[in-house]
Amino acid sequence: MAEVTPSRETVYTQEISYKKAVTENTWTKFGGAVNFINQRHHERKTWILNGTYTAVAVTGLDGLWVVPFDMDILYFAMGNVTAGTAGTTEADIQRFTTPGGAGSSIFSTTPKMTSAASNNSYMLKDVLVPANDVNPVGTTLPVFSTTQLDQGDALRFDLIQSMTDAANVTVEIHYRPR
Repeated sequence: MAEVTPSRETVYTQEISYKKAVTENTWTKFGGAVNFINQRHHERKTWILNGTYTAVAVTGLDGLWVVPFDMDILYFAMGNVTAGTAGTTEADIQRFTTPGGAGSSIFSTTPKMTSAASNNSYMLKDVLVPANDVNPVGTTLPVFSTTQLDQGDALRFDLIQSMTDAANVTVEIHYRPR
């Protein structure tokens, strides 16, 4: 069975008014709109370190974020405004499946940016379409060990290491309900 092409189209009152036959065109609009939402609608969780974060290695930056519903991770993004003069910035996201339990990384390879990355550099890992990954010089894209999170899990952002004199790093996961 072929998939209805995702599209963002408006359904008009005249198409669904009382005693009016609903046409194939109208059903195609509904199918396209549902598929558009299913494929493109998502939310994100962002962790931001504003300012210089030189020589900082910290676990639990910004506390725990409790997962409100079962979800799939679609994208990971990391950006850095000011590249450091030396070293590597390495991020990790720990997943906790029970309160008070031990966490484990959602990555088998953690994301990294080195001082070889330029100012205003960023990376993007596209879980669904890896051909869309953005991986400039000086970056290492993450490899996920899991992309499915369950309601009640918690995530913690850890900064494993950081570049010297680097500033303004952002880490994001983009997700949708499953």
